[in-house]
Amino acid sequence: MDWQEQLGNSVTSLDELRARGFHLQADREAFPMRITPHLLSLMDRETGTCPIGRQFVPLPAELEWMPAELEDPVDEDRQAVAGVLVHAYQDRALLMASQVCTTYCRYCFRKRLVGRRPPLLTHDQLEQALQYLEAHPEIREVILSGGDPLVLTDSQLASLLRALRQRLGDRVFRIHSRVLSTLPSRITEDLVDLLEAHGVLYLVTQINHPREITPQTREAARWLRKAGIVLANQAVLLRGVNDSVETMRELCLSVYAIGIRPYYLFQCDYTRGTAHFRTTLQEGRAIIKGLEGRMSGPAVPRYAIDCPHIRKVLLTADYCTPRDDGTYLLRNPEGKELIYDEPRLIC
Repeated sequence: MDWQEQLGNSVTSLDELRARGFHLQADREAFPMRITPHLLSLMDRETGTCPIGRQFVPLPAELEWMPAELEDPVDEDRQAVAGVLVHAYQDRALLMASQVCTTYCRYCFRKRLVGRRPPLLTHDQLEQALQYLEAHPEIREVILSGGDPLVLTDSQLASLLRALRQRLGDRVFRIHSRVLSTLPSRITEDLVDLLEAHGVLYLVTQINHPREITPQTREAARWLRKAGIVLANQAVLLRGVNDSVETMRELCLSVYAIGIRPYYLFQCDYTRGTAHFRTTLQEGRAIIKGLEGRMSGPAVPRYAIDCPHIRKVLLTADYCTPRDDGTYLLRNPEGKELIYDEPRLIC
């Protein structure tokens, strides 16, 4: 079964999951659901306690919102050009190349967008984005994200990359995609040749649990590395999925062993309906401390959080200070500050 057939055979409703013998806790979901056959093969029947099922199958807590949770928790809408280009950092911009994913993560910080908007960039949106990028030469790197850019067909992706390369010259292109863990059959030889031909230098994955490292994922990573594409992983710290030193150590060593560098471990964003996924910052910092000194330095990710107004903050002593009231003072490298109100963000 090729990747498009796999995608077409994905489960998109709770009734379909029940019919396949999975045990669910939720009767309805707050945003679209899609789970590929590949992921279904990795899931336990009791989805609520399964480290794969928890990421992709709705739980009742998804319908509960904490007071400080937001629809746009990293403030992207305010920084968007034509609704699809986000210029949050001086030297790089993010292009939402697709509004569709192979599988929808229940903790996604773009719940308000993915699976809801038209799936593809319009000609006008792309043209506005290109004009903006041409007018801002300080942007040295363009990140293709979404949604998932690799949901595009080879011809659609080639057309997009060709337009970017012709108009933007030698800027760096990076792709963010979950297909290595959710739909590894998408990484074909033709796709790898296409990425290499259009000068894609980096591909950032999101793998959150060691069970996601399958033989198909290993082979996909091997093909990409053979083409000279640098691989890195941005995991999300999720309660009930990877919130222990032992699991995180196995995850980091597993991705490192197949040529994917553990890059970031992100605190779960305060998207609406995600409090049941969030750990405390103290728990996250303890996990990182438990990794340091027990494994190779390049295999230890940087622990970070993405916040509105100040964006990415490393959760180290230099940038993250606990306060007496249970909140934290976060400070980014530019000196911008934000109070992280942990008591109102954790169940």
